[in-house]
Amino acid sequence: MQRAYMFDTFQYVKELTKAGVQQEQAEVQVKLMVELINHTLCTRDDLERSEERLSLRIEDSRKDLELKVETVRKDLELKIESVRENLELKIETVRKELKVEIENLRKDLALQINQAKHEMIKWLIGISAAGLGLLFTMIRFCL
Repeated sequence: MQRAYMFDTFQYVKELTKAGVQQEQAEVQVKLMVELINHTLCTRDDLERSEERLSLRIEDSRKDLELKVETVRKDLELKIESVRENLELKIETVRKELKVEIENLRKDLALQINQAKHEMIKWLIGISAAGLGLLFTMIRFCL
């Protein structure tokens, strides 16, 4: 590929020969300088092609990154949904266990209340009977 640079080889040779360099040496130096320039400098076209390639690579990378982000987002949504469902199931299980425990406690409490009631009635009947017996005994002694 031929590159177009603004390098005046004729003027360069002319300046070298004016400075005392022999014509052949000046021409060799110019030839080497042109090769160096052609192999190390880039043209505007080179830069534009590089910019296009870089833009394409960036766009491809952006698309890849967007795809990866979307994949990660979907994975996270699935995991969150799974955890949510698992928590809901655990909450429901605990709720049912608590209902059963509360019902059992209610039954135990009702049974204990009934037993306490029966004990009080027995004591009341016993004390009443003892009081009546004492009353009858006192009446009998007084009469």
